[in-house]
Amino acid sequence: MVPTPPDNETLAALFAEASDLLELTGDNPHRVRSYASVARILEGLPRPAATMLADGTLTDVKGIGEGTAARVREIVETGRLGLLEELRAAVPPGLGEVLEVEGLGPKRVREIWQQLGVTSLAELEYACLENRLRDLKGFGEKTQANVLKGIGFLKRARGRRLVSQARAAAERCLGRLQREPAALRLAVAGAVRRMVATVEGVDLVATAHDAAALLATFAGMTFVAKVVAQGPASASVVLEDGTPVTLTVVPEEAFFAALFVRTGSPAHVARVAEAVAAHGRTLTERGLLEGPYVVRLEDEDDVYAAAGLAPVPPELRDEADPAPPPDDLLVARDVRGVLHAHTTWSDGAFSVREMAERAAQLGFAWFAVCDHSMAASYAHGLDPARVRAQWDEIDALNASGEVPIPVLKGIETDILPDGDLDLPADLLAGFDVVVGSVHSAMKQAPAVMTERLLRAVRHPMIHVLGHPTGRLLLGREGYAFDLERVLDACAEAGTAVECNANPHRLDLDEPGLAAAVARGVKVAIDPDAHDVRGLEDVVYGVGTARRARLRRGDVLTALDVDAFRAWCARRRGLPPPAPWPTRPAAEDGA
Repeated sequence: MVPTPPDNETLAALFAEASDLLELTGDNPHRVRSYASVARILEGLPRPAATMLADGTLTDVKGIGEGTAARVREIVETGRLGLLEELRAAVPPGLGEVLEVEGLGPKRVREIWQQLGVTSLAELEYACLENRLRDLKGFGEKTQANVLKGIGFLKRARGRRLVSQARAAAERCLGRLQREPAALRLAVAGAVRRMVATVEGVDLVATAHDAAALLATFAGMTFVAKVVAQGPASASVVLEDGTPVTLTVVPEEAFFAALFVRTGSPAHVARVAEAVAAHGRTLTERGLLEGPYVVRLEDEDDVYAAAGLAPVPPELRDEADPAPPPDDLLVARDVRGVLHAHTTWSDGAFSVREMAERAAQLGFAWFAVCDHSMAASYAHGLDPARVRAQWDEIDALNASGEVPIPVLKGIETDILPDGDLDLPADLLAGFDVVVGSVHSAMKQAPAVMTERLLRAVRHPMIHVLGHPTGRLLLGREGYAFDLERVLDACAEAGTAVECNANPHRLDLDEPGLAAAVARGVKVAIDPDAHDVRGLEDVVYGVGTARRARLRRGDVLTALDVDAFRAWCARRRGLPPPAPWPTRPAAEDGA
């Protein structure tokens, strides 16, 4: 059997790990940066690297030379990277967990390892409790306290994964199972379908001509690391990436009942089952039963009808008895524009043209560039001269008509520690849209951070407060501040807040979004994309917004380009700009 070529995420993860281990072992800094750079490039490729390697186009990508291509070929052909295996053998395996602690990069972990002999998370915690980290040169009491906090965060997060990672694992399984002749219906259920931000694993539901054959295929997938259980109607496995996946196979007539039972929270399923029982029927994952007979259902709405209840979308099935959803609950197609995307002008992997073209291919109607500003020097942020050069490029691109949707001038400007923005107001006035975000001094005292954000959202040039809490899911908690006061100020000033759809952020979360729209604050669902694939993350922002019961009218990026530009002008007290020029039909290629 020919092995399945590794996907870009797998390749990127191997290069990223090699970069960390090279730094951990004290290797040449240039080599460390090189491997890290290749990891970012591979993750952002628009096609599988293995395919590009085969057709000879991989080395056409900027940053990938013959040496890198040879290492990619080694992984594709052998399933291993020799250098990485050597590095793993040279480093205690427990240091991988230590590297996950917020604030401890490879350099600091190396020092802790070399100076204190710490080789695992448990040893690190014990060293902190004995104050040995505090007394290590360059660390101190505050760092030790933060490390202990980071260890606690990791312990709580252990065993969970981002919904995007679980969804990718689910799609990989479905892709394999769909090729099995015995398969009939296949669907993703569980917390992944409910769009919960972090999940423990994946639930799949299926029907089949031959349940045993489908379950055997599932347990025998080449990317399964371990079969946990296998029976006549279900099987549970752990994939190579550590994701637990369960497949339940039911008779065709039981499919929608099983999908409902395997999707909702236990409390929600119990509430609906209780209501079904009150109508003289029984609900199980083997079907909706009336006496000994299975009632055939057309969809999940029939489950709710059998209970005498209004249908509830999957994203709202956490609660036992949720309020009916609004009739105009947001759906993915409502989001018309892409706001907050990075390009090669700062730390993105693709050009303005490439990002805008991909946005158009995905069905978006407009695209707003939002590269980093100059305070983000680590991300090659734009100073005023480079801002104007980028504007020239955007003007030329729009004038050329070569991109089928409008490209707007935007920026993600840094909110400085005192609450000011890092670009002058006269320059900010030249942008169509300004997103303001905190990227530094995130450990300010709550009162100081609150005042900082209050000053920022009242700035006359800002339109959107980016990733308002600064959280990174399974990575770090958000900074401490008074969200209620900041949302009040947004409502007063007419500033929108972001629902950052990057699955590592999903910030604001559901309670924050609900609190924002209750005050009349608009929400911008933005991908914060750094490559073309990141544009697709809007789906996670929509899922989060649906969980918060947002409607189309609550969402800034659901406006068409003229309405969006008019809103941005109104925020600054200006009249709406002239409508965006309509291209002649002949130029559209329609």
